[in-house]
Amino acid sequence: MQSLLQSRRTGTSMVFTLEDHQKEEGLLKEAIHRAVQCAQMAPNHKRTEPFSFLQIMNSSSSADQVAEIAYQVAARTRSVPVARKKKEKWSQIPAFLVTLVHKNQKAVLSDSSSGGSSSSSSRSDTVDEISDGTFEPLPYAPPETERQLEDYASASAAIQNVLLSLHADGIATKWATGPVICTPAFRKLVHAKPTDRIAGLIMVGGMDSTQFDSDKMEQITAARRRRRRDVDGDVLQSLLP
Repeated sequence: MQSLLQSRRTGTSMVFTLEDHQKEEGLLKEAIHRAVQCAQMAPNHKRTEPFSFLQIMNSSSSADQVAEIAYQVAARTRSVPVARKKKEKWSQIPAFLVTLVHKNQKAVLSDSSSGGSSSSSSRSDTVDEISDGTFEPLPYAPPETERQLEDYASASAAIQNVLLSLHADGIATKWATGPVICTPAFRKLVHAKPTDRIAGLIMVGGMDSTQFDSDKMEQITAARRRRRRDVDGDVLQSLLP
């Protein structure tokens, strides 16, 4: 377990690794199911069990919509060529796992106007002139109560359990936040209620049997140690009498 904790890192290549994508999706679904079972074991105050997960597989039209939303957001903040590359990259991701924390924020703007979330790929040559804010991130709504803060902390622990479980199965992951998940279009796509907080979008890569090569794991662990603060005297301190 400790070696898994120290060797896990954010994935950089989120693509299918088997020629049979359908078979790989089946394996990923099984791994995601195990990961969510691990997520349920995350500590939560007063047994609120405040979070849930929504799985989006690459073969679904919903995955196409996620990539389209990513394109629309990037085209507005960066450039159309950059946005096209982002859409192409997101279109290759084998699966997404959305984390929702229920009753965790003040009700956000109604998502009923988010008709743009089903945009087709043919609309991606130009940025659509949409004035209703469909692809504009909503204002940040921080937790307002102690319970909401505790529930968000529990959801974060659950996400870490998911990442570790998938890593144990040799699957690369990336926990993404950012503007895409904050848009009305994305909230509508995942059927988020007005008081639901989207804690993250977990990108799930393909199966990677080389991930547990002993030499590779040691190199990864050493690299992570170089990036981290020192434990003694920094992260871990003693409270002197």
